[in-house]
Amino acid sequence: MRHLIIPGLAKAGTTFLHDYFLNHGENIFNIPIRKETRFYSRNSCISDIDSYYISGTSDKIYLDATPSYLSSPNSSAIVKNLCGALAGEDAYFVICLRNYFDRIVSHYLHDLKGAYKESGRQRWNRGNYTLYSKFAIKKYFSTYAEECQCLVDTFGRERILALSTKDTYSDTSIKKINAMVGVDIPIGDFTKVSNPGGWVPNLVYGGNEGVEVYDGNNIVFIPPKALLSINNNRSWIRYNVDCYEGLQAVNNSATWSSRFNNNGKYFLRAKEDYMRACDILQIEPELPTEDFFIASRPMISEKLVKKLLIS
Repeated sequence: MRHLIIPGLAKAGTTFLHDYFLNHGENIFNIPIRKETRFYSRNSCISDIDSYYISGTSDKIYLDATPSYLSSPNSSAIVKNLCGALAGEDAYFVICLRNYFDRIVSHYLHDLKGAYKESGRQRWNRGNYTLYSKFAIKKYFSTYAEECQCLVDTFGRERILALSTKDTYSDTSIKKINAMVGVDIPIGDFTKVSNPGGWVPNLVYGGNEGVEVYDGNNIVFIPPKALLSINNNRSWIRYNVDCYEGLQAVNNSATWSSRFNNNGKYFLRAKEDYMRACDILQIEPELPTEDFFIASRPMISEKLVKKLLIS
C-alpha cells in the first residue's frame, strides 16, 4: 500500500493541497470520506484503513490530510501511532509550514467562525476564550519540531517534503510532490485559497422582542430568540435559542481576542519551535512581515441579508 500523508500544519495550506488533489488527482489517489480522516489519531495499525475511504484500491495512493497530526497537544502520541502503523509501508509525507505568528492567529480565528453555530461543548462555546486562555494556549501554541524529527528518523528525509507558504500555493509544490512520490499530478489553478480568514465573528441575540442590527452596510432585523453570527460568507442564524444560551454566547464572544502582538513568552516559544522545525526539515524560514495584527470587522453574508433585510 502507498500513502501520502499531509500531517500539518493547521492553517498552512493542507486544505488547499487536499482540494487540489481532489480536483486533479482522482486517478492517482484513494480519496477519504472526509478530508481529515484522523485515522492515526485513533489507530496504530492500518488493518481498518479502507473504511475511512470512499473506495480503496491497491493501485492508488491513500491520501490523508489531517493537520491535527502535528497541530494538537496530542501530536506526540499521534505521530508514534503513525510511525508504528506505516513503518515498512511505502509512505510519503508533505509538511506545510507557515510563519508561526500568522499561522497561530489564523488557526485561532478559524475556530471562532463556527462558535455557537450549534449547541455543543466546544471550548470556544464555554466562557473565556481569549488566545491566552488555558485551553487556547495548549492548542494553538503546541509544538511540533520533535514530531518532525521523529518522522525524519523513521521514514528518512527523502520521503518527507517540507513546503513554505510561497511554495505551497504555486506549481512548485506539485512538481516537488511528483518528483518525490513518482506520480504525474497535472499542473492547474493555484489562485483559489481554501478557508480564508482574518476576522472575528460578531454574535447578536434577538432577545424577547427582536433587534435591528447595522453591520456597516445593511440594517437587518434579528427575530426574537434568534442568534445571528455576522461572519462574512460564513454568517449563520439559529432560531429558538433560549435566553440563557443566547446572552451567554454574546457575553462570551466579547472575550475573543481581536488584537494580536508578536511578543511575549508564548510567541517566543512558538518561534523557537518553528525555527527548529525548519532546520530539521531543511527549509528556509519565513518570518512574519508584521508584528501586530488587528482582525477585521465582518459583514453579514448576502444570503442572510436578503432574508433579514429591513426594506
